[in-house]
Amino acid sequence: MGVRRAVADLYVAERSTFDVAAPEDDAHLFRLGLDRVLVTRTVGHGDPRPRHTAWRFSPP
Repeated sequence: MGVRRAVADLYVAERSTFDVAAPEDDAHLFRLGLDRVLVTRTVGHGDPRPRHTAWRFSPP
């Protein structure tokens, strides 16, 4: 099994509750590695007090 097929199978398996089809052969599959992200939570558009949380990757 090739790498592309393995990634496509993993994509489908991770979304099994949604009945997602494997990506077409012309779809670009890629890995996005992040060390940290900023999450902003609001109660709606124009929230005067959004909550910001920095998430950092911690190796297992």
